[in-house]
Amino acid sequence: MLIPVTIVPNILHTVTFHHDIAKSSLTKGTIAYIEGDDRHGAPNTDVQIVGLIYVCICGCQGIGSLPFYKYDNHDAWQWNGDREKPTLKPSIIRKKTCGWHGYLTDGIFQ
Repeated sequence: MLIPVTIVPNILHTVTFHHDIAKSSLTKGTIAYIEGDDRHGAPNTDVQIVGLIYVCICGCQGIGSLPFYKYDNHDAWQWNGDREKPTLKPSIIRKKTCGWHGYLTDGIFQ
């Protein structure tokens, strides 16, 4: 199943992305970039994109977050820097929830 991403406006790291909001108004494959600064593992003090939040594409409406910088023993994903057609490595797996495993490549979840 190929699902193109739907990008919503960036959110600040301190903003909570509530599950009820996602279930009521966002569809599978929706992403929002997380803005942060060096406190969130980014390499300098400028506000920048430090990760993304997504609505799972399997249809479970689960919310996942993927940091781009290691912090507090969390894994990190490599991002290609393209806000319109993001690619992340390694693959994405939701072990503790629905079990979906896939990729985000050139703006397409698969």
